[in-house]
Amino acid sequence: MFVFINTFRQSASMASLQERMWHTLSAAAKATFCTSLTTAAAFAANIFSSVIHCSLAILDPRVGHTMDVLSPFISVVCHSD
Repeated sequence: MFVFINTFRQSASMASLQERMWHTLSAAAKATFCTSLTTAAAFAANIFSSVIHCSLAILDPRVGHTMDVLSPFISVVCHSD
């Protein structure tokens, strides 16, 4: 939402409302698409991660929340010097 509002405000110098709306929708839609695409790629990459917390959180969000609590405990217990 912020991207659309900010883009609309930046196009204040354009003459007509139609031109302003077209610019806002095309520019903000591209930015939103790129952001969503990179986020989806990051989540997809974590499915194949060897870190169990990342891959389980994507497959089952309930496990992810549990691992948020258990991960620090496991890393302290299993840490070897």
